[in-house]
Amino acid sequence: MEQIKNPVNTKVRLGFIVILVLMIILSLVALKIYTSLKGNYSKQMDELKLKYETLAKENSALKNDYAKVNKDYQTLSTDRDNLIAQMKNLLIERNRAREMEGVLEAVKKEKEALEKDKQDMIGQSSRLTEEISRLDEIKERLTKEKIQLEQALSLEKDKSNTKNLEQEKTELQKINSALSNDLKQKQAELSKVKDDASKLKSALSKTEAEIKQLQKKTDTSEKRYADAVQKNISFEKKVIETPTKFAELARQNKALIKETANMHYNLGVFYMKGKEYTRAIAELEKTIELTPDDAYAHFNLGYIYAEYLVDRPKAIEHFSHYLRLSKSKDKDVDWVRKYILTWETYGGKQPME
Repeated sequence: MEQIKNPVNTKVRLGFIVILVLMIILSLVALKIYTSLKGNYSKQMDELKLKYETLAKENSALKNDYAKVNKDYQTLSTDRDNLIAQMKNLLIERNRAREMEGVLEAVKKEKEALEKDKQDMIGQSSRLTEEISRLDEIKERLTKEKIQLEQALSLEKDKSNTKNLEQEKTELQKINSALSNDLKQKQAELSKVKDDASKLKSALSKTEAEIKQLQKKTDTSEKRYADAVQKNISFEKKVIETPTKFAELARQNKALIKETANMHYNLGVFYMKGKEYTRAIAELEKTIELTPDDAYAHFNLGYIYAEYLVDRPKAIEHFSHYLRLSKSKDKDVDWVRKYILTWETYGGKQPME
């Protein structure tokens, strides 16, 4: 007896085979799409890592340059302080030199007065010498007269006028004694004048040596002052050039920070789309760390905490920063306000209107 085939079972089998084939085709297509997406993702990640490493190297180089410039600035500041201290010391020395110039003028006037006194002493000494010579001549003449009188006295001893001669002799002896005393006094005065002249000459020599020393100090102080002025001019030139270098470094550093922050933001968005929220939060927080005023980074963090991790206090915190930093025309502002109002009201922080 011939077996009758069931047409229903045949159709089911064919349908099952068709579905199986379609599933295999779809699996192959999905595998191919996944492989392609994985390759593109790996390629993008490698490019981002390479770019990040390049930016990190440039940031390190800029930090080194900044540290070097900062060190140069500190050195310049130290040199400036040293120059200011030297300038103050030089000004003190200059004022002292000016005071010494006044002293020098006084010494010169005193020297002129001493010279005048010296000339007066020399004139007085000359007069005393002439007077002594005259007194010596008088003494010699009187001595001769005394001898003559003594001779006359001896001849006239026996005469009646002996008494008168004795009186004259006594008077002559008194005159001789007075002249001797006068001569001794004049000699003492002459000796005193010579001593004063010697002291004046010694004081004059000492004053001339002090004048030469003061002049030498004055020349040295003026030279040091001129050198300090020249150094100050050079320092001021360096100080003027330094802010330009700092400004350029600051500009480059800001550009690098902004580019690095954008890289972290893009990675955060990429991880967010891939539902890797922990990584997305880490990248977005790095973005905020580099650029605290990035409104969209705060919004994305708030959205992750609100919709995926359900951490409403964190979400409200970042949404509050977003409202503070965003523009009033942003499309998400109203939604964020409603979210904050809803959950703050729910938590009892604000009364219902």
